[in-house]
Amino acid sequence: MLESIYNNTYQKFVAPTNASLICKPYGVVTIEQIVKQPHVSEFCKKKYRDFLEHNPKSSYFVHFILHTHSFYHVQSKVNSECIISARGMVSYSELLLREGLAVVQKHFRDKEYLYRFRKAYWSAKGNKKGMFSGYVLGNCIEMSY
Repeated sequence: MLESIYNNTYQKFVAPTNASLICKPYGVVTIEQIVKQPHVSEFCKKKYRDFLEHNPKSSYFVHFILHTHSFYHVQSKVNSECIISARGMVSYSELLLREGLAVVQKHFRDKEYLYRFRKAYWSAKGNKKGMFSGYVLGNCIEMSY
């Protein structure tokens, strides 16, 4: 069961045994994570803040997809990352990518998900969604990560 939502990057689940699990979306890096990286320029961080100011729903995307006290199929992977089945067979990671709110991890090689993740990423880029809605922010994110 989803116990709490921190942001697009972190969610806390509780198993029937009362064990808790804090999950990050599997195989992707959210723009919130990217801009916290020390190597990201101040210029790009400002563009990100501008993006959020003009697109406040992007910060709360997870709240439109996942709902607390609801049950989801969650598969724990590595480094606190999880596959969260958000819409049938579509994972939360894939939905973030489709909306232009994440990028595929550089060295992600999971053959089961790689094609779907890349397809979702390119769809967002082609449709100018999320970070790709503005030329500068999209380039900042891609150059930074």
